[in-house]
Amino acid sequence: MDNKATGVVLDIGQPGAVVHAHPMEVLASGAHRDVDVLLSMASDDMGWWVANDLDRFDPRTLDRVVDEVAGWRISRSRATKLVDAYDQGGRTPAEVRAALMADYLFGLPAARGALAHAAAGGNARLLVIGPAEGAPAVHGSEMYALVGQEKPGRSAEQAERDTRIGDIVLDFAAAAGRPVCGPLSPAGPPREASATCPGRPPPTTGRSSTCGKASTALEGQRAVRDSERSPTDRSSGVRLGVGGSI
Repeated sequence: MDNKATGVVLDIGQPGAVVHAHPMEVLASGAHRDVDVLLSMASDDMGWWVANDLDRFDPRTLDRVVDEVAGWRISRSRATKLVDAYDQGGRTPAEVRAALMADYLFGLPAARGALAHAAAGGNARLLVIGPAEGAPAVHGSEMYALVGQEKPGRSAEQAERDTRIGDIVLDFAAAAGRPVCGPLSPAGPPREASATCPGRPPPTTGRSSTCGKASTALEGQRAVRDSERSPTDRSSGVRLGVGGSI
């Protein structure tokens, strides 16, 4: 990210450094084109702060949202247009801020990262996690699924979403040539064997998976292999959630 809102902590030159370059630069370089990449976000990532930390998160007015966006090295006229685009559906200033920041801080970097990796010859997938009954899709919504645990009192639709998320991640790892079998954690419920395990066929490459009442609930988007595309259409197969071609 090249803005003042958030960013990657680059510890280059520090003792015990683990990041040797900006992740976007590494993806674009093709240095790891042989590694399949899965980038994801929740459809309402910043909604957690609206629901749980409103007093500190609420800008109170749209003018203050414009002020903030203009501080991200964006011209004020463009910042105003961006805020106006998100000021819809009766959203409060806090909800406008959250929706804009979710796309700008999570969705856009994920899409750019996938495009960069694909353009460098890598295989990239985008995953958007949407809401389920009683469970909005905010920052961290997928954590129960990723560690194989169950949120107490979850709805049937949320349970379906959690299972789908886990299956998508397991299938992704298996399709990338990494043996993955059994539950995600000892505490998690038993799962079917993965694509590399006996009894389960390989996953369909690039299948689109959805759960919930609408197709926006969850989308496992199709892979893009740059080497299989011509230079003129390398980005045409990368899609972010249900938002259309990027």
